Amino acid sequence: MTKSPLVLLALAVAFCQAASETVFKANVVENLNQSSELLSAAVNVEPSIGISVSGGGSRSMICAIGGFRALQNSSIVDEVDFLSSVSGGSWFSSIYMFATKYDADTLLGDEIYPEELTLSFLSSQEPGKIGDTLETKSNEVALKLIAEGTPLNKLWQYSIAEIFLSPFDLNDKDQKYMAANENQVSAITSLNPSLDSNDFLVQNPERPAYFTMGGTLEAPLLYQSDESNIAYFKMSPSYVGNPYGNTNSTATSTAGQVSYAPAWSACDLYEVIQNWINSWSLKQKIKFKAAKEMLKAILSDKEKELFGDLIDSIENETSACSNSSLVLPVLTTTIGGGLLEAFALGGQKVSVDTYGINNVTTPDSPFTLGEAVGISSAAFVSQFNPYTPLQVLNPRENYFGIVEGEQEGLQHQLGDGGNLENTGLVTLIRDGVRKAISFVNTREAIVNVSTVDLCDESVYEKASDEEIYEWGIDQIANLFGYSKELSSGWYMYNQIFRKEQYHDFLCKAQTLASEGKPVVIADSYEIIDNSFWGTTSSVIKADIVWIVNQKCTDFESLLPSETQQALNTSDFPDYPYYPTMLTNDNQVTTMTKSQINLLAAQTQYAVSQNIEYITNFLGL
Repeated sequence: MTKSPLVLLALAVAFCQAASETVFKANVVENLNQSSELLSAAVNVEPSIGISVSGGGSRSMICAIGGFRALQNSSIVDEVDFLSSVSGGSWFSSIYMFATKYDADTLLGDEIYPEELTLSFLSSQEPGKIGDTLETKSNEVALKLIAEGTPLNKLWQYSIAEIFLSPFDLNDKDQKYMAANENQVSAITSLNPSLDSNDFLVQNPERPAYFTMGGTLEAPLLYQSDESNIAYFKMSPSYVGNPYGNTNSTATSTAGQVSYAPAWSACDLYEVIQNWINSWSLKQKIKFKAAKEMLKAILSDKEKELFGDLIDSIENETSACSNSSLVLPVLTTTIGGGLLEAFALGGQKVSVDTYGINNVTTPDSPFTLGEAVGISSAAFVSQFNPYTPLQVLNPRENYFGIVEGEQEGLQHQLGDGGNLENTGLVTLIRDGVRKAISFVNTREAIVNVSTVDLCDESVYEKASDEEIYEWGIDQIANLFGYSKELSSGWYMYNQIFRKEQYHDFLCKAQTLASEGKPVVIADSYEIIDNSFWGTTSSVIKADIVWIVNQKCTDFESLLPSETQQALNTSDFPDYPYYPTMLTNDNQVTTMTKSQINLLAAQTQYAVSQNIEYITNFLGL
């Protein structure tokens, strides 16, 4: 197998880093209930109303801009204490939650109305400061970062931070830790005198008190993820980690052991490490054997256990891997068990006596807002994970499960939360929210009534689960137990509502779409037990308002005739279901001003037309 020297070096160096000798004192919480986490982060609120913003890349960001414009001018936004997002939704929410450079109206842009949306207006109207970021030529940003020598596993995060956070002075590359508020900063700095308030980026106090971005905890570097070990990775300014392991893990309390199979053969890895040792010996002008001993000296105990025999078998710079019995061991480790304060993520070791203040070795660099946003939207990780040479592009951080005793971190790959659950709603429900608005910014159209009448209950009796899944919206279907295996993610663990309640949702969604109305549906749903997410049926129900991106002929009929004629041309490809990425000239995130303004106006319209319905349902 021929591999790039850059890839060989990056892979070998990634797991061969000496642990820091200094420690941070950081809080560890079990997260059995959300209020305990919030109180320990000095955010004293009770679960009230939450908003989730789904994945969907640039399309999702645009929908969120329009939806929040409408909410901003209602009483609803003042009642919201929780905001959850995944993937492209996190591009929006990170700016909205942290930016203090502009007020909310300037961030979101002026409300605009369908009657005024001529092609000239669409191409000239400023879409607000958040919308402006989508006009950035994203590929040029990435190429510049490559030329500057950005590490491969940081390229996506740095690019996303430069595009979306830099205009708001929020892109402190590897410089500033995150915190929920000034109270948490004071608590951290009082325990850690080496830090001060200037080392932290803090949420805008005028925004919802609690904010989380969803990620996926994937396999450690050189190993593979599968359904038996994949897990949620929670990222908030206050705490990060996984509180409840994996549903297939051997659970002890909220932590459990999982196993990962190697992604490479031992002989492939032999070549990687041999090249690293040889490069190091040449650079340091020392003999190969001395460089090999230096490598062994900086390995953690866990890495010695995994790779020690393999390294010992490498005789010199030209020796070949000839031991057919040499195999990489299956890696078994602990995940879950609790959350760690975000500023301490990345340390290689933690010594846990009990929940509360514990010692964590100091991370090499801060876990920043840009890192979190990049991880939350790194959809490629699940595709790259089985192909080890591509793993060098995947975000990764030292991670350890929270169990009593000393734990060593492993370089886990971290990916898009949408690869696991693509609405951001489940974590709100798990964290105690019982009233939520869920923006589902999908690229899928609900099945036409002429194909199947979703209000006819008999069709469900005759259909397979996969057929029912195909009729609706995959981001929502899996929450009711309808899912199928996808190459891009793991949706099979997400059922938190009863299956039969999805039938009523589909009926209502299809009826609204066929009538040309915005698909805004408010209903109450019974919560079921789900060990993967930690939901429990002891909580009777959740009240959800779904705001779903769908074709809306009522809105389109109000547009000027020239704009109506331009719909679904190359100017507005597959409107309103813009591609998640690569919409224009193969630029990863870039959208035109016209595309941004039109779709944001439709979501604003959808919310505005239903604002009384939403307000009454939520009891406001």
